[in-house]
Amino acid sequence: MGLFPEIDEKASCAKARRELKKYRHYARMAGRPLADLKSPSVDGMPKAKSFQNGVEASLVERLDKVMDAEAHLGVIDNALALCKYQSRWVLYFSYCTPEDLALWQVAERAGAGNVGTLKRQKAAALLEFAEAYPNHELIVLKDET
Repeated sequence: MGLFPEIDEKASCAKARRELKKYRHYARMAGRPLADLKSPSVDGMPKAKSFQNGVEASLVERLDKVMDAEAHLGVIDNALALCKYQSRWVLYFSYCTPEDLALWQVAERAGAGNVGTLKRQKAAALLEFAEAYPNHELIVLKDET
């Protein structure tokens, strides 16, 4: 074993894929148009709970869910921004567009040429995304499997 432990690329790509598949869900929860790739601004200030009636409590609960979804979108957007240009677009067209695209459509839009090339680029892009994700949460080390 060297200075850095070996990464289990297949498992790391699988974790990255699972996280990216949540993108559309988070966007719907946050009420964000999927064509928007901007990072949200979250103030991060703690919020104190107070005594509220049922309507206020449900509104606050909904707002918390929206803020959580926005925070997840921000993390994903920031990790995508750290990926190489080609990788970012392969992942965007694969997971972040309003509609699910077929592989040939993703290849065409991302400029991959053909589906075989796209699959290779997508595997590399998923690993880049896993490496860019905060706190290495998506990285699986070979020792962990």
